[in-house]
Amino acid sequence: MKLLLFLSNYLIVTIYCANILVVSEIGSVSHTSMLKNIAKCLAEKGHNIDMVSQFPLEKPLERYTDINIANKSSLLTNKFTQNDVIALTTKTMMMSMVEKVGLPACKSAFENPKLQKLKKTKKKYDLLIAELCMSDCMLGWGWYFDVPTILISSSYPLPSRVDGFGLPESTTYIPTFFAQGFSTKMSIFDRFVNTWEYIKAKYIINSYNQIIDEITRDFFGLEMPSLIDLAYNSSLLLLNTHFSIHFARPLVPNVIEVAGLHIEEPQPLNQYYDNLLGNDTKGVIYFSMGSLLAIESFSIDLLQDILDVFAPLPYKVIWKAKQDGLPKNLNVSKNVYFENWVPQLDLLCDSRVKLFISHGGMMSTQEAIYCAVPILGIPICVDQFLNMEHVQDSGNGLMIKDLNKNDFMSSIKELLHDSKYSKSAKEVSELFKDRPMSPKDTAIYWTEYVLRHRGAPKLQSFAKQLAWYQYYLLDLIAIVLCTLFTVILFLMLFIRRIFLSREIKLKHL
Repeated sequence: MKLLLFLSNYLIVTIYCANILVVSEIGSVSHTSMLKNIAKCLAEKGHNIDMVSQFPLEKPLERYTDINIANKSSLLTNKFTQNDVIALTTKTMMMSMVEKVGLPACKSAFENPKLQKLKKTKKKYDLLIAELCMSDCMLGWGWYFDVPTILISSSYPLPSRVDGFGLPESTTYIPTFFAQGFSTKMSIFDRFVNTWEYIKAKYIINSYNQIIDEITRDFFGLEMPSLIDLAYNSSLLLLNTHFSIHFARPLVPNVIEVAGLHIEEPQPLNQYYDNLLGNDTKGVIYFSMGSLLAIESFSIDLLQDILDVFAPLPYKVIWKAKQDGLPKNLNVSKNVYFENWVPQLDLLCDSRVKLFISHGGMMSTQEAIYCAVPILGIPICVDQFLNMEHVQDSGNGLMIKDLNKNDFMSSIKELLHDSKYSKSAKEVSELFKDRPMSPKDTAIYWTEYVLRHRGAPKLQSFAKQLAWYQYYLLDLIAIVLCTLFTVILFLMLFIRRIFLSREIKLKHL
């Protein structure tokens, strides 16, 4: 009996132990975190993981092999200034995302000797996991190794990215994050703007596909299908969204919501941060504008205004920023502490933290919601406005679109003094966590489902095979209209002929 149990366990492990290639070419910590987390979970489940990214693990993990393609030129940490992002329109935003992020990341990755070596490997892979974001160039690995592909979107899916899954995308109630400041409740003018921005962004993305296709074919070979076709043939899409904190929308079977996938179990703060938070004030305010924006690019007047607002508060303020990069003549009060790096999730989940001041990035927003901390959002670009719209609608935070001293002070006081925000934060946190399976378990289950069923073609919606005019019934509408027009025309001609014949008869009488 023991021998049978051993053999059955051995066979189960053998069957489900897959070789999985996970690729994250974008030099962004937040974008990579989702893929790293699912890669670690899969390794812990017994799969063999080769992880291509610019951010290797700090500690080695069994069955997890880092392929480090770090490159300073494509690294995005503190790369963007305030002026860079404020001046962006939908067109320049999309062009910047592709030209300054997507294309350089693809070129840098394909030029890396480690990926050149990967291309020559004799290793047999069973699955590719890649990010669906600013370019699809890494989808070529799925074709090259002839394996199913799972895509992960670390934000809302970009326009033109949902077509490959047959996912309904109605701009009447689904806001695109390029139309800043819209929620699901839109006026007729809002719907017009939302639709226009969606179409414009979709056109710009598609116009760059040829350039990215050429770069990718130069690496994988001219016989490679287009990246659009490869995206259409993907088996699964894991979305970093959830109806509890975003909005409810219809999903097809192979599109799964896994918001919070990057969130690890919060740990107690180490002695340094425990002492830093202390217990000698009403609590702590944590301030971070994310990893991409260089805080030192803020004007000295704006920085001083922020510090002047913090100065009289009976709270400690932990500001994630490099103080040596800020102007030397700033007047910094004693309650403000600058930190180059912060264990953000652990800090937010500490009961002494009363408010999170943030840029409204997807990962940071989800961590604050998980920890039930009210949020004051200062969105700068892309999905940050939409994230904070959802926060405001849920009642667990406020948003400042144009940062100024008076609004900043009044918003902080309102969030700290009105208990409704902390109450809403707890309620939203409970909704966010209330699921049949955790985001990690959900992602792992469906990943292994694709492995078990060789790409799981039964998950695919037939809608993805329809042309756009078929999907929106335009061909049927055209036939009906033409038929009605023809019938009406014949009726008119018939009636006209009857009347003419009568007139002719009357004239001959």
